[in-house]
Amino acid sequence: MEILPESLDSISLLWLLTGITLLLLFFLLHSFRLWKVPRTNNLENLPPPGPSRLPIIGNLHQLGTLPHVSLSKLSQKYGPVMHLKLGQIPLLVISSPEMAKEVLKIHDSKCCSRPDSCGTRKLSYNRKDITFSPYGDY
Repeated sequence: MEILPESLDSISLLWLLTGITLLLLFFLLHSFRLWKVPRTNNLENLPPPGPSRLPIIGNLHQLGTLPHVSLSKLSQKYGPVMHLKLGQIPLLVISSPEMAKEVLKIHDSKCCSRPDSCGTRKLSYNRKDITFSPYGDY
């Protein structure tokens, strides 16, 4: 008992299966992309302006051999506060003294601590020394 008619040979069957597979793959990728798009128009949490970036390396291609000069040119174009991505790490660049003073005055508790990692915990007795201890009473 055959499921397919006899008129389909092996090459046309291969093309049919390839087409169906590509169609299913397209719909899967399209539905995944639509699922990740935010549904609300929340404009409060938008990052500051910044240059466009590449998917994997982010803005690393825009930093030349002298990164401070490249950042200065970018800040002239995008303003004193800009958003960059170095690889997968988001970065906020503050390039004016007035903005730096304001940011450090308002968000000083968020800027005081170093990031926690396994290496810093092992080197500093579980972050108990003066170098890696988090901001707080201790």
